[in-house]
Amino acid sequence: MKSTIAFASVALLSLSLLSSCKSNSTSASDTNSTGVASGVMTATINNAPWVGQAGGYRHAGVLNNAQFEGFIIPTDQIAISLSPDINSVGSFPLTDATPSGNFVWIHYLNAKETYGRVLSGSITITALTATNVQGTFDVMIKSDGRGDTARITNGKFNAPLS
Repeated sequence: MKSTIAFASVALLSLSLLSSCKSNSTSASDTNSTGVASGVMTATINNAPWVGQAGGYRHAGVLNNAQFEGFIIPTDQIAISLSPDINSVGSFPLTDATPSGNFVWIHYLNAKETYGRVLSGSITITALTATNVQGTFDVMIKSDGRGDTARITNGKFNAPLS
């Protein structure tokens, strides 16, 4: 009986020690380079805070690009697409010019308008793996219809990719 109690005590102590150990893993899903939780995109749009869910996918093969978005169901979306040439971290300009080489497309949609003409801006990719993309962005973007502009600042994303 005493040996059973002693064995059980050692087993419980071992389990508690193991459960308190921290992993040394530094995968992109564990490391947060933007300060936002996995599956979240935040920004300030025309001085108003914006928080949406984030997710996307990464193509394999010939396309080999990443596309992801932040969204608030049912009306708002910030969609970002990275060219195949962007396969590591770095800062990239956002322009309305014809893309070549490293380029990023960004669109913003809300209940009233679609904004797709970039006037100025940049995006910084801080982490990019097959399963996750993280970074920051700022952009001044013009609507496709009425010509309104939207200023998106302090953009941050941590988007799982499938």
